[in-house]
Amino acid sequence: MKNKDILQLNEGLANCGNLTGIKFAFAVAKNRKILLSVIEPLFEMIKKLQNDNAKKDEQGKIIEINGQIQMVDLEKFNKEYKELMEVENKISLHKIKIEDLPENISAAQLTSIMEIVEE
Repeated sequence: MKNKDILQLNEGLANCGNLTGIKFAFAVAKNRKILLSVIEPLFEMIKKLQNDNAKKDEQGKIIEINGQIQMVDLEKFNKEYKELMEVENKISLHKIKIEDLPENISAAQLTSIMEIVEE
């Protein structure tokens, strides 16, 4: 599973956090824990990538304008970030049967977590 897909699935699982059902809640919690083992180091790599490519002031602090980090070479940063998002990770997700999904799950929520649904 690519890094970008891991981030999307994690966001999808987070958006399903208010849905009920013991089996479903267990699957959401278990998968978030599995994904976290990849996401934490990924965020560290993103932070390093930002730091390596950011414009810095005389004291070496990263320059931000309106919350946006200013890059020395934005094209280079974007290329490296895209490459990082395409890296494959081997993870084993906890699947949930379709009959164990909450009745009130929306189509958008279901679409965002299809990777863990077992038909």
